[in-house]
Amino acid sequence: MNPEYFHKSQPQYFLRKSLRKLPLWVLLSSLFFLQLPISSAQNQEPQSQDHEMLLQLVDTVFNSLYNDSGTALSTGLRAESLAKQSNDSVALGWIYSALGVCYWYYGKQLDSSLYYTNLSEVIADRMEIDDLKARSIGFKGLVYQRVGDYQRTLEYWRQAKPLYYALPDPNRTVVIDNNLGKGFLDLGELDSSAYYSFKALNFATQMGLDTLPITLVNIADLYFEKGKQSSHPNSTTFQEARKWAGVILSWPGAKRDLRSSCLAHRLLLRICLWEYEHHIISEIPPKCGLHAQQALEIAQQSENAKLLAEVSRTLANYHDLMGNHETGYKLLKTYTRLQDSLQNATFITRLNIQNYERERRESEKEINHLHQTNKLRLTSIIVLVVALILASLLAWSFYQRERFKNRANNVLKKKNEQIIQQAETLSQTANQLRESNYIRERLVALLAHDLRSPMANLGELLSMVQEKSISPEKFRDLLPALSDSFDYTSQMINSLLFWAEQQRKGIGENKQTISIARQVDQKIAHLSSRAAEKGVTLINQVPEDLTVTANPNVIDIIFNNLIGNAIKFCKKQDEIIVSGCTETPGEVILGVRDSGMGISQENLQKIIQQEGFSTPGTRNEKGVGLGLTLCQEFIAQMGGRFWVKSKLGAGSQVYFSIPIADPPQGSDIGENA
Repeated sequence: MNPEYFHKSQPQYFLRKSLRKLPLWVLLSSLFFLQLPISSAQNQEPQSQDHEMLLQLVDTVFNSLYNDSGTALSTGLRAESLAKQSNDSVALGWIYSALGVCYWYYGKQLDSSLYYTNLSEVIADRMEIDDLKARSIGFKGLVYQRVGDYQRTLEYWRQAKPLYYALPDPNRTVVIDNNLGKGFLDLGELDSSAYYSFKALNFATQMGLDTLPITLVNIADLYFEKGKQSSHPNSTTFQEARKWAGVILSWPGAKRDLRSSCLAHRLLLRICLWEYEHHIISEIPPKCGLHAQQALEIAQQSENAKLLAEVSRTLANYHDLMGNHETGYKLLKTYTRLQDSLQNATFITRLNIQNYERERRESEKEINHLHQTNKLRLTSIIVLVVALILASLLAWSFYQRERFKNRANNVLKKKNEQIIQQAETLSQTANQLRESNYIRERLVALLAHDLRSPMANLGELLSMVQEKSISPEKFRDLLPALSDSFDYTSQMINSLLFWAEQQRKGIGENKQTISIARQVDQKIAHLSSRAAEKGVTLINQVPEDLTVTANPNVIDIIFNNLIGNAIKFCKKQDEIIVSGCTETPGEVILGVRDSGMGISQENLQKIIQQEGFSTPGTRNEKGVGLGLTLCQEFIAQMGGRFWVKSKLGAGSQVYFSIPIADPPQGSDIGENA
């Protein structure tokens, strides 16, 4: 609503207009006797009486996280409840930050970690708490590091670096330099990693601070990676790695945390195994067994899923080299189970991460709106008190108020009409979002179901090869089926990842003028080997001058799925014809027609309702049931249409349209269209 008309429709506006016409001495006298408490109108953030106690609970969470994560999480949740009861926004921001780190440490609940970190950043922005703002940005880098997006990790840590440097607490400088050292180590940029890791160590030494144990772990890892890349594997770099890991283990238990101790034992074990595998030493020293046992016990005690997975993988390799194949196999199964769980959490987080960013912005708007509402409410109360005291003046201003009333009503009427239109638009947007979320949930469910089966088959086959329970001839016989399974799984993952990217950026990005005939030629060339293997003929009848303006990757995925499906359900001597025209004004119609086995009425209904399903091909080829669902969504986002004509045993005709701004005239799409 226009602020000018809003204020002109309120009683205080008419008071101001009236007061201008009163004698000055009347106004001064009124204000003198009223003695309005102007300073009380300021909106102050209420502070809880238990503020210090809540901040102590936050310190307890951070201090106990790496040694007793269960206690840290329960303490954080209890502190959240107390902060909400006391309406202490500052303490609540710090508690959200602590809970975000707790869920990050567990590894399987990254969604919760990002959720609380975003809430913490919103409060930090609103309350202008620099330390909390720096921590929130830094912790978001940790979440992106856990999902493997190291470039985004460094972006957030670089963004947080000047904020950390500006804080009075020198420990914050050590923390951000240590994080940057780890980030460059993950990217394999060892020189940059060494610069920041030793910078953190030297700064802590100069300032007389307690060195972070994880800093020494990063330095030890750095020397180990340099040693592996060295042309002389027996160089002093391994000795340096052992030295730094030994420094951590030599510290008293109160100074080092479980995670650093576990990583130090694991690193010492990894160095021995690497030297043994590269024939630098002839046998594995007995002390490696002690490191293996200590690493496993500490990892199990830490309740950190990622740490336990990494330790299980290293110990599986150790027991396998020592001849303890049964123990190694059990540890490998443990690693596989944990890694699958972590990868599922990571995948879901990647799909939802853009939603969290949007929700964060919406939360900021909501908080700001509530803040403005409180200010307006306080102002209204003050105006009401003034109006009651000066009630005698209202009668004198009645005529002026009536004059503006009609204008205000007209403005309100127009604004109400605009609000109704906006409400309708919001309702349509909400319906689209619900539909998009429903499709996304179904796609994720289908992926979780269909990806598990080929991965399980592959794992079982690899186990059989490792146990030598399958002959080389039998293995070679299984390779074609394994290759097909891999191709379908890879196609499914690539299509779904592209779909997730388009959900974040929008289907309209990267639009280009595309020659449909050339695009189809490229796709036929790509799929020609599959078609030739089944004796199927691929024919391109798209006119050479037919072009559209669209995202080429989207068009490629659509043709890849439609032509691939046609090959799947065709047999020897069948034909697949790709055609196109501009018969309908304002759109290009493209079609893929085949003479294959056709589609039943039941499956046609599933296609119309966008239900994911999979049917074996003419050679029992398997699919994942995602192709047509993705195609339908992409076409809908481009503003096009999608329809299918088929009869069981008589082939299929699949069509879709793409809108154009100035459609030329063309020929029919085909005889059976």
